Amino acid sequence: MKNNILITTLLIAACLFNTNIDAAEKLKLDYSDQFEVIYDQNRYVTYVVGNVHFITETGDIYCDSARWVKGEDVQLNGHVIIDDAEYHLTSDSVFYNMGRGEYLALGDNVELWSYKDSILAAGNHAFFNENDKSFYMINRPVMYINYPDTQLMYEVIADRIDYISNSKDAEAFGDVKISSKEFSSHSGCAKMNTDGNLLDLFDKPTVTHHESTISGELISIYMEENLIDYIDVYDSAHGDFQEIVDSVKGYYDKSLLTGKRIILDFQNGVMNNILCYGQAYSWYYPSDKGSGKTQENEVSGDTIRFFVDNEELRTIHVVGGARGEYL
Repeated sequence: MKNNILITTLLIAACLFNTNIDAAEKLKLDYSDQFEVIYDQNRYVTYVVGNVHFITETGDIYCDSARWVKGEDVQLNGHVIIDDAEYHLTSDSVFYNMGRGEYLALGDNVELWSYKDSILAAGNHAFFNENDKSFYMINRPVMYINYPDTQLMYEVIADRIDYISNSKDAEAFGDVKISSKEFSSHSGCAKMNTDGNLLDLFDKPTVTHHESTISGELISIYMEENLIDYIDVYDSAHGDFQEIVDSVKGYYDKSLLTGKRIILDFQNGVMNNILCYGQAYSWYYPSDKGSGKTQENEVSGDTIRFFVDNEELRTIHVVGGARGEYL
């Protein structure tokens, strides 16, 4: 009887340590310091401890210990590293359902780096589907787009972040903060294409560019070669603009613009004109640098266009029902 048990155990061990992965298998055990196989509920459950190494179809998995049901699922614990050809995942623990291709990663520092998409996401609770390469994270995760290029990188922080690799679409929900070298924003919800072409901000969005801030019901930011092409602000559009005249002495030209819609147009990443229409109103307060005098200008009309040169307001055109006042 003892010999039969020993022979069975050796056969199971040989099967487990066979590193040739066929098409039906997603996981093979390569090494562990200790292992134990228990037959439970008509299936073999394997417990492995110490320097655990699994081989997958496209990479490697390392951890301190694991509970493994061959062909079904595996619970990975302690210093989990999943090093795949397309992504890198680290976590304190990971539950992997092989049948559905789903990972649930939990820990103080869960990191998922997609090499192909140049995205790094970090948090403490992540769900990842290897079939469509989608993931979501909750509990205030941070996601870096264009990682690790610090010159082009975007940082996204939110209560929850969803990402779909096939379409390269991402959504962020709850106190969303986005920052880059070009701009920063704050909103309740954001939708973006991680190719860098389009970002839509919803739920009381605001965008800050240099010293200027705009807000509205919806803000769309269009990018061209990682530079702002134009910003479109819809409904209850409001802009507070400050153009630096002398940064050393703190001289600014200040202006306020409101209307139904505001469009900020950029050329090579530099603002060159601002269009406002729909009950458009503008208040302009130029710097008193050199004159020692302060002055205010108010104007309203159907459409107002600011012409900007080198980030400085040069001329204002008003079309339809123009009214102005110099104070």
